[in-house]
Amino acid sequence: MKRFAAKYDWVLKAVSLDGGKLKEYPKPLLDNGIAERLSITHVPALIAVNPKTQEILPISYGISSEDEMELRIMTLIGKP
Repeated sequence: MKRFAAKYDWVLKAVSLDGGKLKEYPKPLLDNGIAERLSITHVPALIAVNPKTQEILPISYGISSEDEMELRIMTLIGKP
């Protein structure tokens, strides 16, 4: 996730559903109910939010490769 975010200059915010931490994300945000509002039932989940429009794009749920995430994003934004 970190490499993917860096590649596209995205801001990555890790959210913990259970208060747990990972060595890659030692200070995650605590879930404030956003997981339920977005109907997230599988983790990890990658959700993109356009900071200008607040449009939400679900990218992946569960383990995904960088290629799979890129393909999903291109599909969602309508680019080949």
